[in-house]
Amino acid sequence: MDQGKIDTNRAVFGFEDELKAYLIAFALEYASLRNRAESDAYNKWQSENRANGEKWLREFNTSNAHLLANHCTDKERVYSGFNFGFPSKFDGIEQAIESSAEIKNKSRAEVYFKTANKFAAEYLFVFVRKGGIWRIDNAKRRWYNSEKYNSIIL
Repeated sequence: MDQGKIDTNRAVFGFEDELKAYLIAFALEYASLRNRAESDAYNKWQSENRANGEKWLREFNTSNAHLLANHCTDKERVYSGFNFGFPSKFDGIEQAIESSAEIKNKSRAEVYFKTANKFAAEYLFVFVRKGGIWRIDNAKRRWYNSEKYNSIIL
């Protein structure tokens, strides 16, 4: 799995706007790496005529485990990984037409992305800060400008 460019262990920020920019970049990096891992696994699976599905799933789960360790909180994620598909989970996020971050308190923040893809998806990443380090705790998505967000398995 490719390493990202974000220092995922950064703990010091000069001002709130710097922290917000960091959190947006952090969430975007996670989503982009996850999309790439899903697309790679899906393409390999398709090119093998869907044979060796367990092999590609194991490879995907290994790369996803690295992503979770580097970008997400360490809470148990029973269903994490285990699936990949087309389109990928965070489809359209790399070309988001809107992004923002809101610091809720000293240990919680939310990062929002709005896409212009065919699903008109909106993503919300919830960050928590433990020991000075920010990590993604969970993510949510809503389709077609619906009112309610639904949780996404990271």
